[in-house]
Amino acid sequence: MTKQIIPGDQWKHFFSDLNHEYAQKLATLEMVPEIEGPQLVAFDQPFGGISTGEHAGHTTITIRLGDASDLTLETPLRVSSEQFARGGGQVVEIEVADTPLTRLYLSQSTS
Repeated sequence: MTKQIIPGDQWKHFFSDLNHEYAQKLATLEMVPEIEGPQLVAFDQPFGGISTGEHAGHTTITIRLGDASDLTLETPLRVSSEQFARGGGQVVEIEVADTPLTRLYLSQSTS
């Protein structure tokens, strides 16, 4: 499949669908700096959800993995998504100004 850009006015609905489809299934989170390459933040943690909100007049996106792993991204620019090449999951990328690309791998697996 090809990468799909999610318009900003559809983020809440898109995240709600992800939360329903991948609730408590395994997820991996990485930051992808341009020079150093991918850096693992969390591996095979239960997906607790992703949400959008407002903080100090700026849009935020919060990703929850496991019991205590929250990552909040301020002022996101773009959200994109594509299915795994062989199915069984989805990759969500979030671009934020002055921050490495955030990549979330969502699996259909719970173990």
